[in-house]
Amino acid sequence: MSKQLMILVAGPYRGGTGDDPVKIQANVEAMEDMSLKVFRRGHLPVMGEWFALPLLKHAGSKKIGDAVFDEIFHPVARELIGK
Repeated sequence: MSKQLMILVAGPYRGGTGDDPVKIQANVEAMEDMSLKVFRRGHLPVMGEWFALPLLKHAGSKKIGDAVFDEIFHPVARELIGK
């Protein structure tokens, strides 16, 4: 029996989108598609967005790039990369 891994699934969130919400959502869905594949291979997928987006909403972020976004979004990603 192989060891289950926790695997960070990362990709562009805003990159190449011009901050268009439809394109951002397409990027998130692509990462979620890969996360499902990782899960079905027996591992635990993790996406930074799964941590950051609920925190952003709860903290009152109003738009991408506002002070709350900058406080939370990339620091969460950096912490996950370090794990």
